[in-house]
Amino acid sequence: MLRKTMHYDADPATVYAMLTDQAFQEKAMAATHAFDHEVEIVDLDTSGAPGASRRVTTRRSLPTTSAPDAVRRFVGGSVVVAQVVEWGAAGADGSREGRTHADIEGVPAEASGTMHLRPADGGTDHVVDLTLTSRVPLVGGRIVAAAEPLVGEALEAEHRVGARHLAERG
Repeated sequence: MLRKTMHYDADPATVYAMLTDQAFQEKAMAATHAFDHEVEIVDLDTSGAPGASRRVTTRRSLPTTSAPDAVRRFVGGSVVVAQVVEWGAAGADGSREGRTHADIEGVPAEASGTMHLRPADGGTDHVVDLTLTSRVPLVGGRIVAAAEPLVGEALEAEHRVGARHLAERG
């Protein structure tokens, strides 16, 4: 299980708006060194209410240069990661919960879990809990162990982009 808590100096509504914004997602894809990517954002609540629930679907091609040799031998020079995040409606305090699932195309590995936006310390904590799994006999555990720090680095890169994005709009 991978748990990452990232703090933003903005309220949950502002952080949610950023995380479900096309321009931010484009910047986040670039920050993770994606050399090709697609982003689709869909409103799940058709009532037209501001800040209603949304689905963010991304697909990105990523280099594996920072992965251990054993992983690169198995997956090659790049991987395609397809991810879906579905955010629920805001709570009374602005908090939100989302569910996420990511597949690494062509590799029997995936990540699934939850994301939370919670008011904290005058801003928002974005808490990500992920379980990474691999169905590769004998080496699946090594693939997961190698992938966890890479996923953590990607989350940190997206957080840096988010903090800059919010500061520029601040």
